[in-house]
Amino acid sequence: DPPAPKAVLTSTPIRQEFAEKVDRTDLLTRLGLDPSRKTVLVVGGSQGAKNLNLAVVQTVQKQSPWQFIHITGDRWYQTIRGMYGPSDRVVVLPYSHEIYALLKVVDLVVCRSGASTLSELIYCRLPAILVPFPHAAANHQFYNAKILEQKGCALLVTDNTDLKEQLEQAFKKLEMPDISHNLSAMHRAYRQLDIPNPIFAAKEIAQRLCNL
Repeated sequence: DPPAPKAVLTSTPIRQEFAEKVDRTDLLTRLGLDPSRKTVLVVGGSQGAKNLNLAVVQTVQKQSPWQFIHITGDRWYQTIRGMYGPSDRVVVLPYSHEIYALLKVVDLVVCRSGASTLSELIYCRLPAILVPFPHAAANHQFYNAKILEQKGCALLVTDNTDLKEQLEQAFKKLEMPDISHNLSAMHRAYRQLDIPNPIFAAKEIAQRLCNL
């Protein structure tokens, strides 16, 4: 018999809450947003991301077709909320314990590209603009993001001095010729990923450990 494989691809475990049903209309209405509009979630990690936060604020002012949920991180919350001023299409939060629900109801996410984040996107099949953390070991977030970009699931922009301009171009690309068509194509592209369903990863890993 051939030797047993020494490695098994399981995907990265995600929270079981992702399997729960979420009412989009209820959640967006509670946040004061319009459920009929295309909605973008912006999140730079639990601590926030200064460059990403600032670039998004400057970009959002020009993005009339969209509404935004911007999670800034506690450190940047007051600054970023003050920069937006009053708005009926931007909700600014320092943190959210409902990230699993938000990812399931929004149409697009702007985020980093760590392994856990990408597993959540893969489960939700969520179109994304990925902004890899530039100081990650061996630039691994960039290579993570390339996997989704090459399959057509995401757009990739780099966190450098022209991040604002790159974000503006990414939104323009999504809007032309039709937002709904482009987002649907990105959603369908996740079917091409040969990665196991992350919702079963924890159980698979535990079972394999028990079987050793």
